[in-house]
Amino acid sequence: MLSNLRHWPIWAFLSLLSLQVNAEGGRVDYDLDNDGLIEINDLADLDEIRNHLDGSALYGDNNGCPEDGCNGFELTANLDFDTNEDGQINELDRYWNEGEGWKPIGSDLNSSFASTFSGNGHVIRNLYINRPSTDRVGLFGSIKISPEMSKNSITDLVISGGLNYVSGDRGVGLLSGEIVNYHIENILVSGNVFGDDGAGGVTGFLSISSAKNLYSNANVNGRILIGSVLGSISRSQVMSTLSLGSTTTSGEHKPVNGITGWISDHDSSVIVSSYWSTDTNNESLNNEVTESVFGVSEEELKCPVSANDESCTSTGKVLYENWDSTFWNFSNKDNLPSIKIGDTFYKPNDAPVVTLDMYQNGVSQSSLVEGNGDVKIYANISDINLTDQHLVSWRLNFSPTNLSFANPIVFSSDGLPPGDISVTAIVTDSGVPSITTTSTLSTRVISDKKSSGGTSTFDLFLFLLLLYLSRRRPDLAHSTVSTLNRG
Repeated sequence: MLSNLRHWPIWAFLSLLSLQVNAEGGRVDYDLDNDGLIEINDLADLDEIRNHLDGSALYGDNNGCPEDGCNGFELTANLDFDTNEDGQINELDRYWNEGEGWKPIGSDLNSSFASTFSGNGHVIRNLYINRPSTDRVGLFGSIKISPEMSKNSITDLVISGGLNYVSGDRGVGLLSGEIVNYHIENILVSGNVFGDDGAGGVTGFLSISSAKNLYSNANVNGRILIGSVLGSISRSQVMSTLSLGSTTTSGEHKPVNGITGWISDHDSSVIVSSYWSTDTNNESLNNEVTESVFGVSEEELKCPVSANDESCTSTGKVLYENWDSTFWNFSNKDNLPSIKIGDTFYKPNDAPVVTLDMYQNGVSQSSLVEGNGDVKIYANISDINLTDQHLVSWRLNFSPTNLSFANPIVFSSDGLPPGDISVTAIVTDSGVPSITTTSTLSTRVISDKKSSGGTSTFDLFLFLLLLYLSRRRPDLAHSTVSTLNRG
C-alpha cells in the first residue's frame, strides 16, 4: 500500500491531515477565542461530546483551555446529518446506525449532559432519530445538573431541516428529551416529533429551569403530556415563546394549551407572553389561556409591527407583550416576527426536500444508453413552507451536448462517456434566511457501440458466416474478406 502513496493527489494528503487534526483531536488549541467553550467544528466533534459531558475536554484533550478549565462547547459551523447531501437519510449517511439514527448525547441512565452549549446562531439540519422504545431522546438525551448547582445554559441554536424526525418513548424533543436545572434561550426548532409520554418540539420535560425566546414549528405526536413547544413544565418559568406547530394526541389527555401539554399548578411554574397559531393547533387543546398566553390566527400573529400590540387581535388582547426588540424583529404586517439567534434573524424555515427522477426518450430509467435519445432529469421539490419559492441550479461531472439548464435539466445522450456519471440539483428556497439543499443522482452510461475489448453481436455473426463459407465455398469466403478489407 505504501508504494502506491506516490500516486495520491495532494488534496488526498491534505484531507487526511485535516481529519486527523480537526475531527480526531490533536489540536494545538481547543478554545481559540478563550471563552472557556471548546469549539465544535463538525459532526465528529459533536459526537465526541458524549465522552466529555462536563465540557472539560474533547478527544481527551483540553489544550488552550483557561487555567481553571473549559466548561462547555460552542458550534463554529452549520452541521447537516444528511452527510452525503442526497436529500434523504439512509444507510449512506454517516450516523444512520442501522436505522436508529443519531444516538442522543447523554442518553444513558445517570449520565446527562451537564455543561454549557452555545450554538452561536448556527443551524443543525436534518436530525434523524428513530428509537421508539428509548427514553430521553433528542439531539441531547438528558440535559441535567443537580438542583444545588448553579444553572448552566443552552443558547443560540437552530434545529431545522426538511428531514428532521425524532422518535422515542418517554421524554422526546428535538433539542432534548429532558432539561433539568438549566436556562435555555434563543432556540428555534422545526420538524416531526413522536413520543408516548412527554414529547415537545424543544423538550419533553422541563423541570427546575427557565426558558426564554423559544420559536417552534414542530409537529408533535404522542399519547400524554404532548406540547408543540414543551411536553410538560414543572417548577419552571417560560416567557416570550411562539409556536406555529401542531399537536396530535392518541390519549384522553389533551394538551393544556398551544405551548405545553401540562403545567404543574402545585409549584412556581408559570408561562407568560407566549402565543400559538390556531390555524395549526387548536382543536385538540383544552385552551387554558391567560391574558398573556393564548392562541390567535396566523394572520393576527403577522399583524403587529412592534411588541405590545393592542390592535391586531379580535379580542383586544396584547400580542408580544414585553418582547425584547433586541431579539425579536417585527418587519411588516405580512410577516411573522423573526428571532435573533447569534447574529442572524431567523423565522421557522425548513429546508426543501429534493428528489431526482431521470427519463431517457420519455421513459423512466435508472441507467442511460448512449445515443438513445434526449435525457431529462426532474428535481421534485417538497417544502412544508408552502409560500417558499425555489431557485434550482445544476452541477454535472461531465460535459453533454445540447444542454438546457432548467427544471428539468435536458441534454443529449449522444457522445456521453461510458461509465459512471452524476448530476446534482442545488435548490435554494426563499425563506429567511434562505436554505440550500442538494440532491445527487448517480447513474451509469452504457455504450451502444462496439467496445475496444469486447465482441459485438454483429462481429460474432460475421465470424460464423465466414467460418461457414470457408468450409462450403472457400473462394466466396476469400472474396468477402477482401471486400470487407477494402471497406
